[in-house]
Amino acid sequence: MNSTTIFLLVALILALIALAVAVLAFLKAQKALEKTNRDRIDRLARKTFDQQFDMFYGQKIKNLVHDEFVKQQAKPASVAKDVASVPSSQGNDNSPAATEAPEKPKDDGPVEIPLPEPVTIYTGSYRTGSFRHTTLTPDEKTIFTITAESKDAVEGVLNIDINAFDKIILTPDYLEGACTYSGSGSQLRVIQPGTVSKENGSWVVKEPIIAEFK
Repeated sequence: MNSTTIFLLVALILALIALAVAVLAFLKAQKALEKTNRDRIDRLARKTFDQQFDMFYGQKIKNLVHDEFVKQQAKPASVAKDVASVPSSQGNDNSPAATEAPEKPKDDGPVEIPLPEPVTIYTGSYRTGSFRHTTLTPDEKTIFTITAESKDAVEGVLNIDINAFDKIILTPDYLEGACTYSGSGSQLRVIQPGTVSKENGSWVVKEPIIAEFK
C-alpha cells in the first residue's frame, strides 16, 4: 500500500468523523432550538392566561366596587326624600293648615252570634204517657236521657242512661212505653235511639228506642 492510498484512507476517515460531529452538532442544536421554542410558547401561553384572568376578574371586581359605590351614594338621597315627604309641624302663618286624615273606624272583627248550648235532661219511666220526672242531673229515678239543642227546644233525642243498665236488666218493665226490646240475657244494647217532642210542657215519645237483650 503506497503513501497515496494511505493518505486517501486517512482523509476519508477524517471526513467521516467530521460528518459525524457535524450531524451530532446539528441534532443537538435542533434539540436546543425545540426546547427554546417550547419554553417560549409556554411563557407566551402563561402570559396570555394571566392577562385574560386579570382582565376578567379585574373587571368583575371593578363592577362590584362600582355597584357598592352607587348604593352608598343612593342612600342619602333616599333618606332625604323620606325626610322631605314628612309634613312639617311648624308652618308659617301664610301656609295653609295641614288637613288631618279622617280616622278609620276600628275593626273589632266579626260579630260573634252566641249559639244555643245543647242540654241533657234526665228522666224516669214513661208509664203515664209522658215524662213527668225530669232533672238536669241524674238521680235514683233516672232511666232515660233526652238530648236537646237548647233548654227552649221542643224536640229531642231519647236514649237509655248507661248508668241505669243494671237496674233495667233486673227490671225490664222500666222500658215500657218508651222502648221496644227483644231477646233476653244479662246485656243490654241500644240499636236505635228514639225521638221526643214537648207537648203542653211535657216530653212525649214520638219514636221509641229500639234495644235488645243478649
